[in-house]
Amino acid sequence: GKALACLMIDVDHFKEINDRFGHLAGDEALKEVARRAEGEIRAGDTGARFGGDEFAILLAGAESPAALKLAERIHHVVGSTPIRVHGGAHVTVTLSLGVATAKPQPRSHDYKALAERLIAEADAALYRAKSAGRNRVEVSSHTIG
Repeated sequence: GKALACLMIDVDHFKEINDRFGHLAGDEALKEVARRAEGEIRAGDTGARFGGDEFAILLAGAESPAALKLAERIHHVVGSTPIRVHGGAHVTVTLSLGVATAKPQPRSHDYKALAERLIAEADAALYRAKSAGRNRVEVSSHTIG
């Protein structure tokens, strides 16, 4: 019955980092994005690489305002300081983030379906952020239940 939030994070224009500085630089940039994001989450939260240049973070017990605050902190901490990559170059990395929350109903036990809807809603918010010009946070307008 507790709230759960999901942040979907995409590194904006990641292919350009690989193309301009090489795949080692891209790998270093991804590792630094993950390190900075991890520095912002609570001990009970879980972050993982979701694929390519995307990450997902699950926030146990977090409702929309707390999830939005975390997304904004991660957005700021990653974008505010350039990342030093292979060859000594410094790359400014921006992120697009999608945020969604869920609050399971007391009698609901279909957690797999809830999780799938939560991820899909966070992913949809992420794509709205990308469509709106990237380098921003978008929040789902409703809570999955």
